[in-house]
Amino acid sequence: MLPALIDSEPITERAPRAIAIEVMHHVVYATATAATFAWLTRSTTGQRH
Repeated sequence: MLPALIDSEPITERAPRAIAIEVMHHVVYATATAATFAWLTRSTTGQRH
């Protein structure tokens, strides 16, 4: 997804499976980041700020 920054072919020349795998990696990262943020910012009394 970053061919301009690394030595990689443009996305239009990549196999659909390779693109799907990379997208899934981003989905997993985003989900884990959101879950961690929610856990770290949770209220200890059960009330939201």
